[in-house]
Amino acid sequence: HKRYESNNNNQMMKNKEYNTFNTKLNYNNLGPYLAGLIEGNGTITVQDSFTKSKQKYRPMIITVFKLEDFELANYLCNLIKCGKVYKKINRNYVLWTIHDLKGVYTLLNIINGYMRTPKYETFVRSVEFMNNYINSMKIHTTGSRLGPVTNNMLKNMDNIKIKSLDTSDIGSNAWLAGMTDADGNFSINLMNGKNRSSRAMPYYCLELKQTYYKNKNNNNINLSYFNIMSTIALYFNVNLYSRERNLNLQPSTKNTYKTYYNYKVMVVNLHKNIKVMEYFNKYSLLSSKHLDFLDWSRLVILIYNEGQSMKTNGSWELGTNLRKNYNKTRTTFTWFHLKNTYLENK
Repeated sequence: HKRYESNNNNQMMKNKEYNTFNTKLNYNNLGPYLAGLIEGNGTITVQDSFTKSKQKYRPMIITVFKLEDFELANYLCNLIKCGKVYKKINRNYVLWTIHDLKGVYTLLNIINGYMRTPKYETFVRSVEFMNNYINSMKIHTTGSRLGPVTNNMLKNMDNIKIKSLDTSDIGSNAWLAGMTDADGNFSINLMNGKNRSSRAMPYYCLELKQTYYKNKNNNNINLSYFNIMSTIALYFNVNLYSRERNLNLQPSTKNTYKTYYNYKVMVVNLHKNIKVMEYFNKYSLLSSKHLDFLDWSRLVILIYNEGQSMKTNGSWELGTNLRKNYNKTRTTFTWFHLKNTYLENK
């Protein structure tokens, strides 16, 4: 029986796009990671084209982090030099907010071509808004009150060419790492069986609980989360658990309704968890969940090599000890994994 050895090396792909941007960044990894993170715990806000408001607001991008992941929020903010980070201690979360013209333009460019979920529809509207805004401002720069800095910035901004949804293999880029940092978890379940031996059960779970508005102006974009979650389930060769409920907000017109989604992917099988490990060893998590993943991987490898055991130094003892400082009970945090990440060129 072949023993499984852990491999934490991250592979880098050569950057081929955004040559005018920061050469320190590996956009082929940064783009999908940030797309997954934003599609999980982020919001892209933009006014609807049919809004009656006379005042137009530029798009804004907000990403929410757990309070414990303040270091990650700061790292990403400083890495791409966009936005500001706010720590909401009383509410136990952190916000990374980007609302300035250059920042929003930069981030939309970075994630362009890597979106996989219904938030792509809002991304498209944001890009269209930005393109129209840039074009209109360039026309009226003569004698405008924008100032020389803004005028020069607008001159260097080309229209963003909207790329389609990313349908590449889930394992081909860091999108799932970003999504898991937002909405995934690595759990250890201790099953003290009565009719069978007690077992420590490590499993990976990704669950999306989101609401989304659909209306006749969505440009026929498929807004269901079923496709992407099915793709993830297929990648790990597991079942998808799903529930969906629609609420019509305008019964008389039938133009707008809200959809409640609940899609869950769970990987429990030991051999399938090996594939989970292989993916996240290649595209590391960057939040504090990385620490949980490392502990979780220890248990998976032990069970793979030696099987379930109630003996000293066995799987039950390891699982019990790991859970004392794990997920919500974790009190020890280190951030060495944010040094020279795969989002940066070496």
